[in-house]
Amino acid sequence: MKPDEEYYCNESRRLLIRLLQAARSGADDELAPLVFYRGNDKARTWTELADPRNSDDRAYLGRLGRRIRNYMYQSTGYSLSAFYTETDRDGSWYVWEVYFNKGIDNKICYFRFREHGTLLALGDIDT
Repeated sequence: MKPDEEYYCNESRRLLIRLLQAARSGADDELAPLVFYRGNDKARTWTELADPRNSDDRAYLGRLGRRIRNYMYQSTGYSLSAFYTETDRDGSWYVWEVYFNKGIDNKICYFRFREHGTLLALGDIDT
């Protein structure tokens, strides 16, 4: 692994664990500094992090927290399976593949992070 790739792997892993912990505890407002804004205001999309003081952002953070909790509560545990980088016209995505264990039927989620200044933030979760 290249040094910069190792940095993104470690940093996104640390961020993912913080996201999972905040979601598990129900502290959805704590997700805000970890997550890109994803609302109707296109000028803010991919340029700002969610703001828990904004009612629309708070609603989004609540939905995101519930979604992550559902993955966790419907499973017996989770494991970080693989890390990789994807590139598109807008830049790089740093992706963690996460298995939520459900007996013989695992749910696979892809937590996708992007850069926000010098930090990383969650941009999307794909299943």
